[in-house]
Amino acid sequence: MPSLGLNFITTCPHCSTENAFFFSDSYFSISDRECTAALMCASTDCEKCIIVEFLFVAHPSTFNPNEMHTISSTDNARLMYIDHYPKSMDRAVPEYLPERIEQMFQAPMRAHRTRDYWLAISGFRSLADVATKEFEPPLSNKKLMARINALREAGQITPAMADWAHNIRLDGNDGAHDGEPFSEEESEELMLFTETLLTYLFTMPEKVRLARERRDIRKQPDT
Repeated sequence: MPSLGLNFITTCPHCSTENAFFFSDSYFSISDRECTAALMCASTDCEKCIIVEFLFVAHPSTFNPNEMHTISSTDNARLMYIDHYPKSMDRAVPEYLPERIEQMFQAPMRAHRTRDYWLAISGFRSLADVATKEFEPPLSNKKLMARINALREAGQITPAMADWAHNIRLDGNDGAHDGEPFSEEESEELMLFTETLLTYLFTMPEKVRLARERRDIRKQPDT
C-alpha cells in the first residue's frame, strides 16, 4: 500500500462538523492515476472515516512522502477530487409534514449524530409533543401520553404504537431530572418512534388521500 500524507476538508457526515479535517497516510490505486483512500476525521469526538476518490494530476513519484498533500477540486490541484462517500448520514424526513414539524426534525437528528443524546431525546420529545398537538388541536390541553392514548382510541395510531410510547422515555418522567445519562440505544429508539409517529399522523393519511384522488380522476369519463 503506497504511503503518502493526504488531507481533505469537508463537512463530516458522522459528527456534522463543518470544514472538518480528514487525513490518511495511504491510498489504494485503482488505475495508473485514479485512487481511493480512507481518510479519518480529525475530531477526537468522531475519528470516523470517509472514502475519497481522487486523481493524481502529477505523477505519484513527484510527491514528497514526508509532506501532507491536499485533495482538492481547484484548478491547480495536484490531487484532483473526484467524489467521496458517505456525504451525509441524514435520515430522510417523512413526507408531507407541516412546515413547522419538518423544521423541527433536523435538530434532534443532528444531536443524535454528534452523540449529544440528552439534547437529541429532548428534541424528539418536543417533536412528538408538537406533532400530536398540531394533528389534533382539541387534545392540546392534555399531557402527551394522554394524547397518545386518545389517538390510539380514535384509531389514528395502532395499539402497538401506544404501547411503544409507554415503554420508552417519551413523557420525560423517568430519569429526566436525576442526572441519569441517556444512552445511544435510548436515543435511537426514540428517534425511530418519532419517525414512525410522524409517518402515521401525516405521511400515510396524505398518501391515502392522494391515491384516492388519482383513483377518482381515473374513474372520470373521457370528455
